[in-house]
Amino acid sequence: NTTSTFADFCTVNYTPVQTTSTLLITSSLVINASRNGGADARFTYRMTIDGTKVWLVDQQGVYDYGTDGIWHNFSHVQKYEYSNTTGSQIQIKVQAHTDSRATQVEFFADTLNRSTIHIMEIAG
Repeated sequence: NTTSTFADFCTVNYTPVQTTSTLLITSSLVINASRNGGADARFTYRMTIDGTKVWLVDQQGVYDYGTDGIWHNFSHVQKYEYSNTTGSQIQIKVQAHTDSRATQVEFFADTLNRSTIHIMEIAG
């Protein structure tokens, strides 16, 4: 979908077992961006925790000097340490927007190309 605002691709709600701990959050994303009839399929994606950005990749994708269209499939792995101080549930989201360039951005979740978010809680 073409959008200049962030759209949710994945939402995970997690309640820590400990009231004080560190969460190691690893995202392994398989992403496809495409554009028909154009050369620019760049887009931006990020992860948020409770609405706060924890990492952002800006202008990802490819540019082709032709005009017939472009398609790009790639993987991205990102780790983030979150300090849990309350034991309250957190909401993790992976979001993307097309920067009005790519006409489609997909996060894959099939058996061969799986996007995942792993959460490991480390006692404090």
